Amino acid sequence: MQFVRFYWKQESVSAGTQAGKAKILRKVQYPKVLDIYEFCSDGLKKQLDAGRELERKEREIEDTRIKEEKAGQDVEMKDESEESKQTKKAVG
Repeated sequence: MQFVRFYWKQESVSAGTQAGKAKILRKVQYPKVLDIYEFCSDGLKKQLDAGRELERKEREIEDTRIKEEKAGQDVEMKDESEESKQTKKAVG
């Protein structure tokens, strides 16, 4: 797999440019995971299905775990106790 950062630029008479190599200067973001499943043959897809299903289930479990952790981190707001109110009055 090759991600191209250079290409051959054609000559343009109207713009007054010559043909030559050109570098793609704009920022390019590549995915962390490249899924080429749709380009595989039917036989290979059948072999890959079991692994893809296992990975999908693992991602669901991880997502559920993360949601539960975030829910447990929610802080509950409580009223000030009578003791802390009296301490503030005495100090203030």
